[in-house]
Amino acid sequence: MAWCPKCKTEYQEGIEKCADCGSDLVEELPSEEEIPEETENVENDGEQVIGEASSEGAEGEELSEEEIEELKKELKRSSEPAKVYVSKKDESKDMIQTAYTFLVFAIILIVLFVLGTLDVISLFSSIPSIIVLAAMSIGCVLVGINAAFRARRAQAKVGEEEKAKDEIRKWLEENIVKEELEEKFASVEVEEERYLKEIDYVKDELMKEIENPDEALVDTMVEAFFDEHMNQ
Repeated sequence: MAWCPKCKTEYQEGIEKCADCGSDLVEELPSEEEIPEETENVENDGEQVIGEASSEGAEGEELSEEEIEELKKELKRSSEPAKVYVSKKDESKDMIQTAYTFLVFAIILIVLFVLGTLDVISLFSSIPSIIVLAAMSIGCVLVGINAAFRARRAQAKVGEEEKAKDEIRKWLEENIVKEELEEKFASVEVEEERYLKEIDYVKDELMKEIENPDEALVDTMVEAFFDEHMNQ
């Protein structure tokens, strides 16, 4: 079998690249002891790149502290996986659906267990079958109950989430002006690069002003704000 070294996904023989991240597949995954070393090597390589860039610059001149910080941010952004925010309301709905699904399976398995122990269904009347049905029933019940509790916790945080969204939305509307932002980054010629710098700047400023923000929520709301107000 082949494995993706990043996603840890197993593939059939003959497949050479990961369908999710595009990495070349390997025959064996690295051991847990090797992973910290690889991470450290990536970080060291990044610091080396920043060090070389800061000493030489694009045209042989030293970079400013602000430019070095930008390089660090870009390196961090490229190395971190994208964060997807799931609202508490959606999380609650997903957990409720999961709870119902596993509890229904548990009921079916319990019925089969009872019928098997009563020898009504000979297929499930053997001791190994009864043991398996009992274990699966207990497992489904536990998963269903856990999902129900998680749904309840998520639902309890919906009000808190809406309050955080209102606070972020209010700050963006009161502090971010399209013309001022465009003027600040007017020197960046490449449109895609300018857009990313504007996004990062707004996120950084927002993270400073909001107490204990959810970074994934901030990312989602800032990008939504840009789509609605800045990209027209």
